[in-house]
Amino acid sequence: MKPIEKRKHHYVPQFLLRNFSIEGRDTLFAFDKLLGSRFPVAVSDAAAEKEYNTFLSSGRVECAEDTFTTIENGAAQVVRSLVRQRHLKEVSEAERIALARLAAAQMLRSRSYRAAYDQIGQIVRRLAEEEGTPEFKRWVGEANPEEDKRALLENIGESIDNFVPYLVKKDLVLFTAPEHYPLYIGDSPIARTNTLNRSELRGTSGLASPGVEIYLPLSPTLVLGFMCPTIKALTRELIHRFGQEADGFSIAYQQALHFGRPVSLEKPNIDHINSLEIMLAERFVYSQTDDFGLVELMIKDDPAVKEGAKVEVSSPFDRYVGR
Repeated sequence: MKPIEKRKHHYVPQFLLRNFSIEGRDTLFAFDKLLGSRFPVAVSDAAAEKEYNTFLSSGRVECAEDTFTTIENGAAQVVRSLVRQRHLKEVSEAERIALARLAAAQMLRSRSYRAAYDQIGQIVRRLAEEEGTPEFKRWVGEANPEEDKRALLENIGESIDNFVPYLVKKDLVLFTAPEHYPLYIGDSPIARTNTLNRSELRGTSGLASPGVEIYLPLSPTLVLGFMCPTIKALTRELIHRFGQEADGFSIAYQQALHFGRPVSLEKPNIDHINSLEIMLAERFVYSQTDDFGLVELMIKDDPAVKEGAKVEVSSPFDRYVGR
């Protein structure tokens, strides 16, 4: 890392946001969950914040932006190719790693992760104040946002490297949505869920959780899935057991794995992915159109959606890896 002039940093890459821009313009629509407002915004101004990746280290202003720029440069052409060709058959191992690094970096640079990191610090300090020994209280210390930011960003490259192996082991699958029912992208666009292995007792959406599904919207009509191999095994077993009578998703999923073909999403699937984007967004949801009806409906049903996801575990690494 090196010192850098204070400037605006994006927490979602511009090349990704540009895929959601209005045709022929470098502009897309944004919805502010906190204020309940919608507005057009230039790609250069969307999902960005001044000095977002700068921090103080030994009295010097340092910046982690170069780390993210290098990863973006390695993945941008791969993403453009996927959006243009809409298949995964020819993706090389190097390109798979580039996509995994992009996803890992996006998890760690997002607004929701930054908010979770801050919230964990607040929880630890509250516990120290309420229940901690004098020694523990001294170790925790007073709130220091600048020091917390430094601790998060100073070794961001190493943190990304810790996440990548989990993503590389996943099956890559493309999913498509129709133009008349497009996908959103939020300010924290990596969405994780688990359809096969749900539990009310423990989290099942960590990177190492059996059955985890990890989605990254690439355009209004295309989303990239990093899918647990157990899903491949289950759909293969269903086809083996029922043959042509197996459900259409299982057949389409196996074709996607073998031939790189995208799996077509139906309206409930699109609503599910869009709802994840809405819930995980710390504040802003972006779209190629100004139709944010689903965002408004979700906020009306549960005003807590305005505030983004809340931390319910003890460690930000556990939250993502699910050990």
